[in-house]
Amino acid sequence: MKKQESMVRIATCAIFCITIAFAMQAPAQTETTIYKFHWNTDGAWPMATLKTDKAGNLYGTTFEGGGSVNCGFDTNMPWGCGTVFEVTAPTKESPSWKEAPIYVFTNTGDGTNPSGGVVFDQAGNLYGVTSYGGTLNGGTLYQLVPPASGSGPWTENTIYNFSTSNDGYDFPTYVVFDKAGNLYGINVTGPYGGVFELSPPAGGAGTWTYTQIHTFTGAPNDGGDPLGGLATDSSGNLYGVTNVGGSSTNCGSGCGTVYELSPPSTKGASWQETILYNFQGDPDGNYPEGGVLLGNGGNIYGTTHSGGVNGALYGGYGTVYELAKPQMAGDPWIESVLYSFDGLYSNSGGGPIGVPIQDAAGNLYGMASPVAFELSPPSMSGEAWTETTLYNFSSWDGVGEFNSGLARHNNTLFGVTQGGGICNVHQCNGTVFKVTP
Repeated sequence: MKKQESMVRIATCAIFCITIAFAMQAPAQTETTIYKFHWNTDGAWPMATLKTDKAGNLYGTTFEGGGSVNCGFDTNMPWGCGTVFEVTAPTKESPSWKEAPIYVFTNTGDGTNPSGGVVFDQAGNLYGVTSYGGTLNGGTLYQLVPPASGSGPWTENTIYNFSTSNDGYDFPTYVVFDKAGNLYGINVTGPYGGVFELSPPAGGAGTWTYTQIHTFTGAPNDGGDPLGGLATDSSGNLYGVTNVGGSSTNCGSGCGTVYELSPPSTKGASWQETILYNFQGDPDGNYPEGGVLLGNGGNIYGTTHSGGVNGALYGGYGTVYELAKPQMAGDPWIESVLYSFDGLYSNSGGGPIGVPIQDAAGNLYGMASPVAFELSPPSMSGEAWTETTLYNFSSWDGVGEFNSGLARHNNTLFGVTQGGGICNVHQCNGTVFKVTP
């Protein structure tokens, strides 16, 4: 799958949500739609995995909506430039979930269409990126500072403006912090995309420093078109996926890779890339899009959007995979397919994009259109993992191609649907939901 197709899907897949209605939920779980977006006032098309704070409040972004008139019109209504929102958890004083935009993008230098979720720094500020806009029209890295009194508006600061004329890349997606406070993210555009670092100024005042730490080539020993986000370990290594490239010849331009970027021992030297795995299409999957999870024991978990054993050749319905960490330095990572999905809009779904999450017992949780699923490890090594459909979404509670994963607070799972909920003239706007196993 080309990166252009992935970008077009972001802008179009919710259009189909009005017409789809499929199977009922599994009886052992309880799903609750805790918020339905309205488009103009509060945003539309939430597509990124939610973040939770210690109190269980939820934070996320909508790709469009919010009411700004600076991002185009349809049927005499503004598309809106997107929002960052908070959904406040119930309390004794306020027993209902409450949603409120904490920032509405206006495309007046602040960016438009936030393409990833948000991350917290140690001070409680939120950071994220927009796909477009900013002073150079290549997207922005923004910071949102909470009100000092606990109530009132958040303050938006644009930290960096992306541009092909400035740094060679635009359309940034997601960011992640390392323990030193540097931010790392993906540039989708450019010849084959890249990975960047943004370092804060010394003392907290001044300009952040941009560094392109890797540029993909699409070559068999490299990969191309990185999508999703990055994961970082305690040593500062970065892990991610490329949608194409790698050594396989089964998928035309390669079936994609899992890669590691290791920081240099000397400041200013080059980062070292290592390809941990090359996908083959069948039976292991192809076109990974969501990034990876560094899970229990240092193993890597992720999803492929297509491929696997259920489907024609490498056009299957996607997989969940594991890369087992080598026991000795220099040994290869060992890949295992934990589950192959059996079809879009079937009972088990298909086409997963988001990164799975893992609990202490090793169970994995994620989204595959149109279901939320759980994968449980076997009691004996070598046996099959067990897939459980936690909930099968329908047209009224949210369907569409899910671009995100799940968040977990205590024993409850939270997520967003890009479609479903309240429908306007041309689209359904999406929802926030919870699933309690």
